[in-house]
Amino acid sequence: MFSHFRWRTGIPRTTRFVLMVALLAIWFGGCARLRLPRIDPSGNSIFLPAPNTTQLIQPGGVGPTTGGVVPVPNISPIFPDNSVAQNPGISTTPNAPVATLIAPPIERTPRSSSVQPAFQPPPVPPPCYAQPVVTRKRLTPDPNRRLSPGEAGQLIMTPSKIVAPVGSEVVVLAGICGSDGYFIKNQPLEWRLSNDSAGEIIEVGGMQHRAFNRLVPPTSRKVDGQFAYGRTGMKRMTLSRGTPTCDDDIDLREGQSYISVSSASPGVSYVTGVAPKAEGWDRRRAQTTIHWVDATWSIPVPVSATAGTVTPLTTVVSRTDGNGVVGWPVRYTVVGGAPAEFAPAGSTTAEATTDANGQATVQIRQPINQFEPGTTQVRVDVIRPALFGQPEMVVESGLTTVTWSAPALTIRAIGPRTAEADTPFTYRLEITNPGDQAARNVIVRTKDLSSDINYLSATPKPTAYGNLYQWEIGDVAPNAAPQVIEVQLDSQRLGTAGLCFEVLSETDQLQTEACAETEIVEPCFELTIDSPGTARIGDRVTFLIKIRNRCNQPLENVGLSIAYDPGLSHNGPNPLSRRLDGSGMMNVGESLTFPFEAVAQATGQQAIVVDVTADGVRPERTQSLINVTENSTSIPTTPPIRDQQESLRIDARQIPTPASFNANISTLEVRLTNQGTTPIDDVTLNSRVTSALTPAAIPNEVGPVGSTRLSNDGQLFTPIQRINPGQTVTMQFGFEGQQNDPNASVQLSATSIGGDQAVETVRLPATTGGASNPPNTSTPNGDPVFGIPGDDQPLVPPAGLGQGQPGGGQFNPAPGAQNQVVVRIQPLNTELRSGQKTKVAFLVENRTDRPLSNVEIDFIKPNTLIFGDNERFTNNFGYTLAPGMRLPRIPNFPPGERLEGELELAAGTITGPATLEIQLRSDQTQGVLTDQTTINIR
Repeated sequence: MFSHFRWRTGIPRTTRFVLMVALLAIWFGGCARLRLPRIDPSGNSIFLPAPNTTQLIQPGGVGPTTGGVVPVPNISPIFPDNSVAQNPGISTTPNAPVATLIAPPIERTPRSSSVQPAFQPPPVPPPCYAQPVVTRKRLTPDPNRRLSPGEAGQLIMTPSKIVAPVGSEVVVLAGICGSDGYFIKNQPLEWRLSNDSAGEIIEVGGMQHRAFNRLVPPTSRKVDGQFAYGRTGMKRMTLSRGTPTCDDDIDLREGQSYISVSSASPGVSYVTGVAPKAEGWDRRRAQTTIHWVDATWSIPVPVSATAGTVTPLTTVVSRTDGNGVVGWPVRYTVVGGAPAEFAPAGSTTAEATTDANGQATVQIRQPINQFEPGTTQVRVDVIRPALFGQPEMVVESGLTTVTWSAPALTIRAIGPRTAEADTPFTYRLEITNPGDQAARNVIVRTKDLSSDINYLSATPKPTAYGNLYQWEIGDVAPNAAPQVIEVQLDSQRLGTAGLCFEVLSETDQLQTEACAETEIVEPCFELTIDSPGTARIGDRVTFLIKIRNRCNQPLENVGLSIAYDPGLSHNGPNPLSRRLDGSGMMNVGESLTFPFEAVAQATGQQAIVVDVTADGVRPERTQSLINVTENSTSIPTTPPIRDQQESLRIDARQIPTPASFNANISTLEVRLTNQGTTPIDDVTLNSRVTSALTPAAIPNEVGPVGSTRLSNDGQLFTPIQRINPGQTVTMQFGFEGQQNDPNASVQLSATSIGGDQAVETVRLPATTGGASNPPNTSTPNGDPVFGIPGDDQPLVPPAGLGQGQPGGGQFNPAPGAQNQVVVRIQPLNTELRSGQKTKVAFLVENRTDRPLSNVEIDFIKPNTLIFGDNERFTNNFGYTLAPGMRLPRIPNFPPGERLEGELELAAGTITGPATLEIQLRSDQTQGVLTDQTTINIR
């Protein structure tokens, strides 16, 4: 357009440029309507003479006479003809003296909640020095006037008050905090020192920009010692004092400036800053007061001391000539860390006054009977006394430390939570020194040992003083390996036995103790299984499971778990869980018999394994074998057994704690499955925990699961509306440990309105220091294993067990079976006639580098082998077999320990192969370690 304009008018380039700039400035200047001289279309001059004018309208504006059209004669339209024709306000006649400059219509979309603005305002900037954001105020009645941030800002100076030694240089920072919350850059500042002030201005800050200052000098100047001016900075900078260290450097933010002031004599400096462009008189001024004192001070450096001694702390205040300042108070306060007090008063606060040498000293110590290693934090306040009519003032508040060196003693008692009556159990004592000095002449002794507990032996051997046993272990080095004492005890009285041990050093005045409890119980279950011994494929086999309560108290929540081999068909869950009818209680001496029927479907030895559990007692296990032979027909003669009560199945396992539960909660996942062909309605899941656990989280209320409620005795009841055939309902429960108990468990029972029932007991270790890791309860092929799961590094049974040589109980284990627990069994004779006896040798050896705890050893025999009153059992420890062919629980089985012996068995009247098995469980082994052998009865 402008090139056409030049061709028509012939205006020089310079004139054209000036005209263009003027027009653009007017166009973008914000004026809504502006009248300009009309351009001369003939080209003889630039503009037509007055009163010929034109009006400039911004886009969207409306002309005064043409309804949005600005008349400009003899200039062709800038829009195509079709565009012009669509506007009724535009003439299309060739000779019409009208052309148009039209802004396209702006379509405005109504704002709705679903349409977001295209521009999001930036977040509110942080206010200067965390001051509230200043709201712009009209300082004049003119409603159209607006103040710039600098004009509406407030001057901020820091520090507002300070005490400094004479001869030092104090830096005062200042900036104008704008109404937008930021310091304003490049704003003028003026600095004044009052006439009655001590000292003078040394330096003033301004435009500190090297490249810029080469062309334009810095806009700051010190006029004299009492007046200077400058400008706020353009960028961040670090103000260095010229010393080698960076500790005294000062960071200046954008929009800040500074001055430095010094005084060679005591007195007060009143520094006033003024922001001349700020229009609020109450906001454009700020002041800093500097109190100059002829003194320098140093707080005590961190010191080390021995517990039980008194240590001095000294603060020094001196003049510039090196002489001490007299009469300055210094206050010391213990603010944290190891316990400490000031002598002789024994308080946590002390105050001293500087003497002729300028020293203020206090004595600090640890309280009696609280000697321990650690660090004490002490705050030191240096106080300038009243001077020049000014009150006292804290000139320095620093922190120092006292690190105490001291011995310490701890003792830890580790023992079984439960032990059987008249059976040895072992306590392990660990004595350590967590201090940083040796504990001298340390003694360990029993404390309040009950007469119901019998001392058997200990390693090392103690000195006995009646019913008190004492070990003198000498000096205990700091942070060394624990010194270990193992004590073997037993008790014949059922109930809780409280045990305490104490460790002390009279030389170092140290004493502490550790206590524990062991529940003395007796084996409560007598569990046996009677089976026919042999069967043929297709036969219906009945196993009679007999349980007797031989405890001296009723047993609650008694339940059975029956696992059977795949060669036995039982149309139900495997393992099958049963709970006693009614309250699930067995009275003292009561005996119960449970029949278990199955159909033999595979040849060879088939086994069932039965576990019986009850609240508060040790579970028992046994197994029974049956030898299945071929039948004349391959089709079973008897249909599979169908148990109407086994459609409902419970599977439970410990899982990692979900994010929705507290991290200190152990989580149990429970799965209820309908294995039948019809829906199961109105199922109630009852979750009952042992005393070491308490419910802490319940499942989400989703799907068919209703609201879980908690009864007064701590049981959870979860209703489930319906479980369709093949459907599995999964729930997660959280339980929190009330005390450490690795054998804590959760009993689960599910019942329906139609009589469906399932029972399961799950071990869930209870810990008070956080959720326990879920144990590994699977074998390598994923099948569940019985017994107590081990720790994170379970021991595995050695390969090739049961391959030892027979011969009177003597074994020669393979040399490669190292770092393992060896379990082996071998008969002297593998072929017996009915009524004939044989000796069976067994071996249990710990070849690992750590002890086993709570070791349980069982011998599992079929009914075709007899162990009665006429058969003998011998071993190198003198143990006797309990009913059910179980050895007494061994509390501690140290590395290298070897248990071996013989038992005598007689062949029964039923011929065929009979499998004899030895099983081992412990807290450290994963599942059950086992070895077995077969004896053929002819």
